[in-house]
Amino acid sequence: MNRALHLSWWVVWGAFTAITLWLYAPAADAGFTSDFTAHVEMFTTHADLGWWNSYGWRGNQPVLFGAMSAWYHWFGLQPLPWFVLFGVLHALNGTLLYLLLKRLTLASGSQNAGVALAGGLLFLVHPYHGDVVIWKVCLHYLFSTASLLGMLLLLFRPRPVSTVAERVFFHGLFAVALFSLELALIFPLILGITIWWQAREQGQGRRQMAGRMAVVVLPQLALIGVWLMMNRIRLSSWVGHYGTDVHMRVAPDEILSHAINYFLKYLVFTRDWPDAMKGFLGEWHFRDPVSLYAASLAGLLGLVFLIRISLGKGLRMRQGMWAVVMFFLALGPVITLYFAWLGHHENDRYGYLASAFLTGALVLLASLLPRPVHWGVLALWGMVATGLAVENIDRWRQGWRVYDRLVDTFPHDLEGDLYVLGMPDSYDGFMLFRGFTPGEGLRDALRWVGGREVKGRLHEVGAFVMRKPDDGVQVTMVAPGQWQVAFQQWGNWWVRAGLGARDFRTTDYTVTYGEGSYTVRFERIPAGSHFIYSQGGKWMVLSP
Repeated sequence: MNRALHLSWWVVWGAFTAITLWLYAPAADAGFTSDFTAHVEMFTTHADLGWWNSYGWRGNQPVLFGAMSAWYHWFGLQPLPWFVLFGVLHALNGTLLYLLLKRLTLASGSQNAGVALAGGLLFLVHPYHGDVVIWKVCLHYLFSTASLLGMLLLLFRPRPVSTVAERVFFHGLFAVALFSLELALIFPLILGITIWWQAREQGQGRRQMAGRMAVVVLPQLALIGVWLMMNRIRLSSWVGHYGTDVHMRVAPDEILSHAINYFLKYLVFTRDWPDAMKGFLGEWHFRDPVSLYAASLAGLLGLVFLIRISLGKGLRMRQGMWAVVMFFLALGPVITLYFAWLGHHENDRYGYLASAFLTGALVLLASLLPRPVHWGVLALWGMVATGLAVENIDRWRQGWRVYDRLVDTFPHDLEGDLYVLGMPDSYDGFMLFRGFTPGEGLRDALRWVGGREVKGRLHEVGAFVMRKPDDGVQVTMVAPGQWQVAFQQWGNWWVRAGLGARDFRTTDYTVTYGEGSYTVRFERIPAGSHFIYSQGGKWMVLSP
């Protein structure tokens, strides 16, 4: 294993790229869905606004939209360039984590690069990274993770960031992250705490520590100030994307519940537990807030206790506890957002960055165990992670086949009003035809992925979450002008505009939801109208 210490970073990156592409190959064609087609619509119809203005998007993300639109204009929807790009960037993040762990293990006197290699490899194969690696709108999560790991790698090198060129590069990494995604708002705190910890470990004085803080943290806080003012001027809000009300909402019970859920999800794979078990965890703050607060207090006291113990132990344990603290800090910008536990995949991207630190903590702390136990634990964890990753990637493959078939076989030539009574909003958690304005997701998919316009006028009446390739609905007339749309199987639920569906009314019809079905009552059905719905990935057409 000593030879591994001399591996060049590009050799590790190449090996990690090969592993990533091999692992994700079954879903190489997938990921051009939902938000992706909405973004392509922006690139085309709002091209005059420019990538520097995020094409008019409700967020300040020019780096994301500049990179994404450039790749789209160069390669269109050819799957291979997109697959390689995302695979290479995921492998880069694994490599940066490897280099960071290698630097940490060498600082603690270890000559075993296996710990660092294990950390990078386990990050690569974690089962909940498919949302980022496969879905083609998640470049910003890859960029943000690479930026933070790159800055930490520079902080942990023996010689501090000192020259003008080095400082420009360092803060350039931060700018890339900040103008890609709000995750970067927590970076100055992460870097500041890391500088404080380093100063304590190295016996630096307060003046020296304050000098490093000023060089690293103050410019980033200034840049955040500029970013906030740009948001205020352009969006009339301090924070874009999901909006100030969502990002800045403070609900202690939800925050505590989400923190516990993220920790268990990425450590012991709770997303793949039985629904009853993960449902209790996911809705803990609703079902039993008293026990939630008790568990949170116990967890916090336990973390403080371990940190206190680590102060008198070796550096390796303190490094592991630093990584645990970084995991929870990295969750800061997403901790107020909805934590999805039903099915698989949905919102897994939120924990991508933080999971790098938890994986690092796992390999650092496990290395304190006796050697056979240490490697046994990591081998078992890695085998379970890889097996679950293979299953989750196959779900993406299945869902993409359904999506691709529905796009290719849509009855484009139908004219008149086309009422879509049942279509897959998503497949077991990842988005298919979801649109936050009803009908947009299907229209954009047919236009940009299918390459054809629909002659008729689309009306999205009902959408549902698919969980198996054969899922579908059946439509029955129960009275003149009144139709019932029911699931053919158990385990699905209705969705509208990205949320759980509720009764609603338009000028033409009224929809009332029941158990496993809904009823639509038309005030009038325009002549030449058609009802469209999906069964097992096939469109069915009914002319009322």
